[in-house]
Amino acid sequence: MNNTITTFDDIIGQTEIKNKLSFYLRGFRVTKMIPHFMFVSEKGTGKTFFSAKVAKELVIDGKPKTAKLINCATIKNLKQFVEQVLIPFIQDNTCTLLLDEASELPKDLTMSLLTMLNPNNENRNTFVYQDMVFDIDFTKHSFLLATSEPDKIFHALMSRCNRLDLEAYKPEELMEIVRRNIIKNNVKLTFTDDVVELIPTVLRRNPRCAQMMANDVINYCSQFNIDTFDIKAWNDMKKQLGIKPLGLNSMEIKVLQALNKNPHSRLLDLAAKTGMSATAVQKDAELHLLRNNLMKVDNGRCLTEVGEKYLNNM
Repeated sequence: MNNTITTFDDIIGQTEIKNKLSFYLRGFRVTKMIPHFMFVSEKGTGKTFFSAKVAKELVIDGKPKTAKLINCATIKNLKQFVEQVLIPFIQDNTCTLLLDEASELPKDLTMSLLTMLNPNNENRNTFVYQDMVFDIDFTKHSFLLATSEPDKIFHALMSRCNRLDLEAYKPEELMEIVRRNIIKNNVKLTFTDDVVELIPTVLRRNPRCAQMMANDVINYCSQFNIDTFDIKAWNDMKKQLGIKPLGLNSMEIKVLQALNKNPHSRLLDLAAKTGMSATAVQKDAELHLLRNNLMKVDNGRCLTEVGEKYLNNM
């Protein structure tokens, strides 16, 4: 039997995750079972992509099990899950459920998943809902969950899953993602060395941003009929698209400008001054600013020296 796992060969980076998944997929070829996985990372870093890759490898009788991708934010209660998922896909079927945005699972469904996913020597569980009985057989049914907010996952549900935290992408890995996406579009393009160093600095450590950047570069080069993307082209494209240093967006710039005028602002004050909700400021703006040492939270929120220089350079 060929015991080589090649499905991850075209994925850049994430060596540890790829090794772990390859280990469990080799085991699946023998046991027909795989752990319940919880993929954890920021948005746009490949959680759903990895779970889809795994699902394709879960082959029984020569074909992959039916894969059902579910955005958990669309599931309002257990009744809906039973009617739309368990009955059509689990009952008397083999299936891989991909539960994306698992932090949005409703409470009654979370409690039910504790029963369905509970590990035991028999590798199966019985779940009863009203007058229906569902046999959850781990040789037939696989569960792959993903979240960008692991703190919101009920601890007992997390404990039933094999947690896989995706690593941060290195600049050279992000640039390689840009290159490969350009090649996939059958575009022949050369980057000058200075541009190779600069592009990853605006990609926010995010492979989705790298894919989008590849599309922008292709678009720009096709408009001007060029096959070498140099510093002049890069600066021109940045100007046209409003690409800021470190990849900051307009919301994050607003936060920096507000802190520049009002040091040591509280979260609610900052929300009022920027016209955003406190949640949006905290979750959508501050994370990237803190990561890049542009602001700090110390007796309120204020700019760092790096943040002050950033605004002055702008």
